[in-house]
Amino acid sequence: MSAARLTVLSLALLAFELSAATPDGMSFVPPGVFQPFFKNIAPQKVRGFYLDQTQVTNAEYLIFLKANPSWEKGSAKRIFADAGYLRGWTSPGSFPAESAEAPVTDISQFAARAYCTWRGKRLPTLAEWEYAAGADPSHPMTDAENARLLAWYERNSTGRPGRVRNVSNLHGIYDMHGLVWEWVDDFNSVMISDESREGGSDKQMFCGGGAANAADFRNYAAFMRYAFRSSLRSNFTSSSLGFRCARNQ
Repeated sequence: MSAARLTVLSLALLAFELSAATPDGMSFVPPGVFQPFFKNIAPQKVRGFYLDQTQVTNAEYLIFLKANPSWEKGSAKRIFADAGYLRGWTSPGSFPAESAEAPVTDISQFAARAYCTWRGKRLPTLAEWEYAAGADPSHPMTDAENARLLAWYERNSTGRPGRVRNVSNLHGIYDMHGLVWEWVDDFNSVMISDESREGGSDKQMFCGGGAANAADFRNYAAFMRYAFRSSLRSNFTSSSLGFRCARNQ
């Protein structure tokens, strides 16, 4: 058998093994390099990892609550979830019927972490989430797409999100943009850099001067995500903020 034939067979076997090993409902994101939104932060290497194909839904979160009643609406300690926790649910163990396949929202980071740990997973890091969200280099962000996302950001504080599994990217991961914001594990490290430690402030980096540090001036939607994360606290909840889980390779 020729060396070329062996190479093809080896690659096919590797692809099969990766596919077979991928946990249900997750997609494998291969290793690569992520360029943070701010150009004064060096590119970061991202190891291969698994990411949920969709945000965690209300129906999935209910299963978690049945096994962990201390996280039910009205039972979670205020230090771990503010007064808005599961605001859209009708009772500790139920939600509007039409919301079963919608992302669970009004969730604190503490609650999201508890869910992911219960599933044997974890929250993705900021670098992992942003890297996976830009998974289709053959279709870079256009002005029209940027405008669509900005329109969503403008209205996303009203109403409830629709069902998951709408638009997928190159890795088969759905709705990274335009459905809900998502928790990441290290959201509060978003502004940590050499420059910000040397006299700069978070607020300064989000004013006009801070925007000058953007790696891509057209990607204002990314700027909105970074600005939103800078406003969060771990017990914060919002009707437009959900999560999905990750897992190491």
